[in-house]
Amino acid sequence: MDKKDLAQLSSKIIKLYEKLGKDTALGKNSYILQANRELGKLLNQVEKGLNTAEKTKGSWIKVLSIQLKKKLKHGFSERMLFYAKRFYEVYGESKLNFNQTS
Repeated sequence: MDKKDLAQLSSKIIKLYEKLGKDTALGKNSYILQANRELGKLLNQVEKGLNTAEKTKGSWIKVLSIQLKKKLKHGFSERMLFYAKRFYEVYGESKLNFNQTS
């Protein structure tokens, strides 16, 4: 992943993060799930364009995490990015039911 791609991806994530902050401040917790899905979708799209070595190592997620921590007070950890990617892999574009009770 080159610096230009990294900068574009981190910019998209920052915009998503800023929108999430506004929406959750209004009490819209369902947006957290939707934001994780959108973030996971971005990460999956990027991963598809990587070479095998980058995919295997997962170093691109670490580099992205470091980049985001420089730009945001509470940067995204590698683990959080991994789980957002995994969330998208599991749920994809399926409809999420926000009204379920346990």
